[in-house]
Amino acid sequence: SNLLVSLQLGLGDAEALYYCYGRHLQLSYLDHPPLIGWLLGGMTSLAGPSVVAVRVVSLGMTLLAVLFTYRCARDLYGARAGAWSALLLLGAPVFAVGMTAASPDAPLVALWSLVCWQLGRAAVDVSSGRWARWGRPMLIGIALGLAFLAKYTGACLTLGVLLCVLTGRGRAWLKRPGFWLGALCALALSLPVFVWNADHDWIGWHHRLSWTQTGAGFSVRNAGALLGGQLLYVGPVMLPLLFLGARQVWRDRKEHPDRAVVLAASIPALIATYLLVLWSDVAEPHWPAAGYLPLFAAAAGLVSVGGRPGLTRAAKVAVGYGVVLLVGLQLAVLTPLLPATLSEPMYQPRYDLANELRGWPEVAEAIRELNPERRPVLAGFYTQCSQLTFALSRPEDPPVRCISPEIDDFDVWHGRFELDRQGAFFVTDNRFDHDPASLLPGAQPDGETIVEIRRGGRWVRRFSIVRLKSATPMNAGRTPR
Repeated sequence: SNLLVSLQLGLGDAEALYYCYGRHLQLSYLDHPPLIGWLLGGMTSLAGPSVVAVRVVSLGMTLLAVLFTYRCARDLYGARAGAWSALLLLGAPVFAVGMTAASPDAPLVALWSLVCWQLGRAAVDVSSGRWARWGRPMLIGIALGLAFLAKYTGACLTLGVLLCVLTGRGRAWLKRPGFWLGALCALALSLPVFVWNADHDWIGWHHRLSWTQTGAGFSVRNAGALLGGQLLYVGPVMLPLLFLGARQVWRDRKEHPDRAVVLAASIPALIATYLLVLWSDVAEPHWPAAGYLPLFAAAAGLVSVGGRPGLTRAAKVAVGYGVVLLVGLQLAVLTPLLPATLSEPMYQPRYDLANELRGWPEVAEAIRELNPERRPVLAGFYTQCSQLTFALSRPEDPPVRCISPEIDDFDVWHGRFELDRQGAFFVTDNRFDHDPASLLPGAQPDGETIVEIRRGGRWVRRFSIVRLKSATPMNAGRTPR
């Protein structure tokens, strides 16, 4: 159903940025490591720049995460637990809903669940064959390196693997050459991020740790965002079920030491991401998502092996909550239900994320009619520039440039824009309402075209396309975003 929904809607703002990553293949990017850009670049090169081509990557990765989590739970608890783990995972909103969109989290969760599965296999497999000595540790090392290339939080998974290796029977791995080759693979695959940042004056680290953290600090607001975000994204029933599964693994650690791998692959990541969300006011509640993956195997084991009817009912309620939320969100996004039924004070178009997915194809058609000379098309924020780049992706379309006052990826790709005698077109919408004269000093507006998007009998988005006459070249500097 998620794929069918994708056919009806445009890209979200973040998805459009990741599409631009694929258009500008690099060793890393300002916000994220490069894996999502590489994957989308390959897919859109093969299938063309379509919504489905962008989103099918995440859908495929989510299915792999379900498969690997199923295999992990089956190996540790049995076939019934494997089936329950798949149901529980698909019933968690952060995966059922969130992984529909293209994002760095999609390859991260696939790789995370692969590592967890292989750690579980290593815990129950006492053989000393070639695969156990060489193949599995090298596969885990490759997956660890790729997880870091997917998202920086992938580094937390390395901590989990080290916990497994340094405790119990895992110490035998230190004597295997395959383990050290796997470690070299993980290190080698991580190098592109460091090479790119070193080549760009560590701009990525500055962006993540300094420029965007001016208001950072532990606060009640951040604590509320963390708690509320987890209850919403994971589910008010699912979240306690996951921690009950983790508690049972801890209690049974002497009788079933092999199951402790789910704690090692989960707890360090959850602690680290919880602290990040508590500290940073720009952190997002879905950041801990990958850390929950191993706990779905633990929760499935608790439900299938424990045999308590209350736990089974709780699991069914948890899955039902996710299904209802998914259906409700799809109705809200696909239909004009909200703008048609909510009154004017209650409905604010800019807060309805369904509107973010609409309008850019109409803007692109208007620009093609207004701009046969292929003059540059400008916007004042990186998400708008990303959406324009996707909407104007035909070979004959005009180039898109970004004139945000803050540093973004477009500065890396194109440098600072200067308006010449041919002029340009500037695009903004009611969410930002940018003034081109303030972003491009000396630019003179020369006519405006309005593109209005309507849903449920009212306008929900209003775009402004301003023709800019020749102006003084822009001398304004950029400040970090």
